[in-house]
Amino acid sequence: MYIIKNSRILSLILGLPLLVLVGCVATETIQDTSIKSEAAQAGVIWLIENNQNDDGGYGTDFETGQPASNIPSTIDAIQAIASMGQAPDKPYADRKNTPVSYLRENVSSLTAYVEGSGGNAGKAILALVEANQDPREFAGTDWVKMLIEQATPSGPYNTADAFNQSLAIRALAAVNEPIPDDAVQWLKDQQAEDGSWDDGFGTLQNPDATAISIMALSAAGVSADDAALAKALQFLAGSQLPSGGWEYGPGFGENANSTALVIQALASAGENYNADDGDWSQDGNTPLSALMTYQSSTGAFQADFGQGPVDNFLATVQAIPAVIAQP
Repeated sequence: MYIIKNSRILSLILGLPLLVLVGCVATETIQDTSIKSEAAQAGVIWLIENNQNDDGGYGTDFETGQPASNIPSTIDAIQAIASMGQAPDKPYADRKNTPVSYLRENVSSLTAYVEGSGGNAGKAILALVEANQDPREFAGTDWVKMLIEQATPSGPYNTADAFNQSLAIRALAAVNEPIPDDAVQWLKDQQAEDGSWDDGFGTLQNPDATAISIMALSAAGVSADDAALAKALQFLAGSQLPSGGWEYGPGFGENANSTALVIQALASAGENYNADDGDWSQDGNTPLSALMTYQSSTGAFQADFGQGPVDNFLATVQAIPAVIAQP
């Protein structure tokens, strides 16, 4: 649970109404839209104040823990920040650089990242769209064309896993590009009999890959009563934990990232996942109430790597759009 800090500053940054939270959020009030908005706002201000580097980007050196901006982390931050109305192309407070200016100044690294897979290309395009940039001519490059050129005759976009294929499909939908039937069918063909998708690294019954596949199929216009979507939702229902959340795979234990991705999928599928007495409630524990237990007093969402929960960048960027039901 959290307490909003610097709410006046944040309201000015985001251009949102000033919201003041007294005390902590109680689970039973979590359906209140303003409460969810404040939770996401707190996450955004933690991201910006504690994670943005001087060059405008995001990321740290894995070995030293020192600031070291990189393309994937910066894209993750853009998506989370933009979901709450903050313009990633506008400087924060007295800082000169922005996440968008970082991408523009590191176009060679962005190119190498996009060329890595259709999923990378899709994720970059989604971030540019959310940052109000034109992905067809950002930094002098047509990133949509780069994604389309990664298509293969059998359907996948330079990938062998559902997660990256889903990102590519979602990006095509975001820029109103036709989505080939073969691309959608390839994604469906990767679905297991139990309705799940694996993570591409050998983890079966993976809610993360299943959730993003649901989002991709929904974005591609697949009917809500389609067999693949129905089976996928059945899998998520069967893998939901008594706490209301999800784990990365059987035996991994619940975490904020998987729970957040599933919430986004349920939102994209039009599921009423936040009702205390609904189909997605486990004795009153809903997916959203489960996710909110990971938010600390700083506004960040936490992860546990075996030594107790700690504020975590990846958990936070994933949780922010989920809290406000942004697929």
